[in-house]
Amino acid sequence: MARSTTHPRIARTRLPGIGERTEMTATDGTVVSLVERIDGATDLQVGDGEMARLSGADARALGAALAGTFRVDPSLLDDLGAVLGGLQIDAARIDRRSRLASGTIGELELRARHAVTVIAVLHGSLADWRPGPATVLEPGSRIVVLGRPDDVERFLSVAGGGGEAVTS
Repeated sequence: MARSTTHPRIARTRLPGIGERTEMTATDGTVVSLVERIDGATDLQVGDGEMARLSGADARALGAALAGTFRVDPSLLDDLGAVLGGLQIDAARIDRRSRLASGTIGELELRARHAVTVIAVLHGSLADWRPGPATVLEPGSRIVVLGRPDDVERFLSVAGGGGEAVTS
């Protein structure tokens, strides 16, 4: 086992023709590896243990359970996945150096310029679940967006001032 850290480390790698791998090194040094396959399945391995192949619905249900923030019927997750298609939801903290800091959603024309839709803005412990054009993106706030994966990734780099995107 690797030495203990104070925070888990997460790394993502694209696997051409296969999908995308996410590896997390937990604070106790245990490595958890996920491969999100292009066929919709997810391969899960903890440490040197056996690999388990999960269906898309199984992986989403496990993710929701691990997040512990909400409980969703797995059939609803399937319906939501079908409606969203290849879209991605992600979040980033607005860095004070970002050109987005202190601007409003309307002034910044986020949908037109970045092809993402803002679905929530979190200001400290306050959540704005219906952000509109006048919503200010304050430095330190978290912005939750929906869009195509490539557009979301480009937007996250802008929102964080070129820094790290926050996804949890």
